[in-house]
Amino acid sequence: MGPEWGTLLAKRMMSTERRPPKEREAEKVRIALAEIPPTLQEVKLKQHKLGGLDPKELSELTRKCHLFGSIDLSGWKGVRLLSFRSLCLAVGGSLQTVDLSRTETTNEMLGVFAARLFCLRTINLTSCRQVTTKGVQYIARGCPNMSVLNLYHCGKVKNGALLALSKHCPRLVSLNVALIGRVTDAGVSALSRGCRSLQALNIAGAKEASVTERGVCCLAQNCPGLHTLNITGCVEVGLAGLHGLIEGVGPALVQEAKTFFGFIPQRSMIDRRIEESHKAIELAAVRAIQPVIEAMLEDRKQELQHAAVVRIQATVRGWIGLKRCAAWGEVKRQRMRDIEISSGKIQARQCALFPRANLAE
Repeated sequence: MGPEWGTLLAKRMMSTERRPPKEREAEKVRIALAEIPPTLQEVKLKQHKLGGLDPKELSELTRKCHLFGSIDLSGWKGVRLLSFRSLCLAVGGSLQTVDLSRTETTNEMLGVFAARLFCLRTINLTSCRQVTTKGVQYIARGCPNMSVLNLYHCGKVKNGALLALSKHCPRLVSLNVALIGRVTDAGVSALSRGCRSLQALNIAGAKEASVTERGVCCLAQNCPGLHTLNITGCVEVGLAGLHGLIEGVGPALVQEAKTFFGFIPQRSMIDRRIEESHKAIELAAVRAIQPVIEAMLEDRKQELQHAAVVRIQATVRGWIGLKRCAAWGEVKRQRMRDIEISSGKIQARQCALFPRANLAE
């Protein structure tokens, strides 16, 4: 019996070692997923060696860590719609940042994303060659709270994407549409009117760029917080137009960039923005902590009031007890006096009734 079982075990081990590389890698992934803590907040699954993202593995990950807010899937090959659907169904209420750069993401996948990811704020679609204007429209309609969008080198995305973002994403802060299909004055002007919180815009190197100084001026007029602009390749905007744009925004706020055609924020402006952000964070922290402190003080106040009431009640009861004891003592002494007086009267009566007996004594 023993040698037979040993032979079977050896054959099983040999068959395990002879498995294809993909199966061995999948086994490593499953082991790694089993060791992931359920309190994970950020997931980085950059794919360089494996052949694809298994929907079962992603489902296992989302089942264990259903509250993480950031996931990095950049570089994965063979990502399928089923994987996206399982991800969205599991973490739709908590996911805020998604990196899908250099993946085979399609418009249908983005439609699944937009239908479920309500809290999504940052999306990176760099070099997603299959994404078109329709996919960006899905994202714009489904993610109105989006603040950062990167569409770098998405060649099939055109001017309609800017129009959709201007209608549905008023909180957009940073947009990178460099090397996309087409950008016009109409798209830039609509973006400036609909996304007034815009701070950084990159429209460099569009294949059919027809942005003029008119569209750029709309950005300066409608987006007061704009501090970074890259218009490299917009041949209809000259150096004089750029200098005029910097004068319009404010030389104290922005300066001409040295590495690209456009402008960047001044150092003093960066410091001021950092200070403002710190103040905003402190104010938000105070507003968040103040109700908690007030609740704690109120609870402590009630505890002190209850303790004071209990102490006062104990003092009053003690005082009442002492008074009652004193009263009972006085009553007892009075009774003793009454008994003594009564006994004295009895003796006096006896003396009065039997005087001879008393004399004999």
